[in-house]
Amino acid sequence: MKMDTISQPVVLRWFPGGQQYEQALRATLAYDRKEPYEARVLFPVGLEHLDLVLARDLLANGLTGPATYGGIRVWPNHDEYWAVCIGWTAPTGQARVEARATAVAHFVNLTYYLVPQGTEPPRADIDTVIAALLNDGRR
Repeated sequence: MKMDTISQPVVLRWFPGGQQYEQALRATLAYDRKEPYEARVLFPVGLEHLDLVLARDLLANGLTGPATYGGIRVWPNHDEYWAVCIGWTAPTGQARVEARATAVAHFVNLTYYLVPQGTEPPRADIDTVIAALLNDGRR
C-alpha cells in the first residue's frame, strides 16, 4: 500500500512580531503527494491562523542558503544551533520560526520518497490557460 501523506512533529522556536524573545511551540510539518509542490507548517490549536503553505523546494533550498518565494523566506541559521528559519509577513505583522535543520532535512527527504524531486507532474502554464479561456469567449 502506497502512502499519500507524511506528517512529522517538530518543535519550533517562535519569534512573534519579529521579537527578540522566543516561545517554544509544537507544530507539524506535513506533505501530501496530491499537492507535490507544497509543504505545510501546521501550528497548534489556537494558532491555526498561522499555518503556512510553502513550496517544498523553498524549504529544501533554505537548508543550504537563503531562499525566498511569495513573501516567505527560508534560510539556515548557524548562530546557536544548526537551524532553519522561516520568516513571513502576515496582516498582523512579521513572524519567524526556527526548527532544527536535521528535523527539516529528514522531513524533506521523506517527501522525496513519496514524490522524488523532478518527478512532480508539470504545472499548468497559467498564462496559456487564461489566454485559452479568453479566446474561447471571443467566438
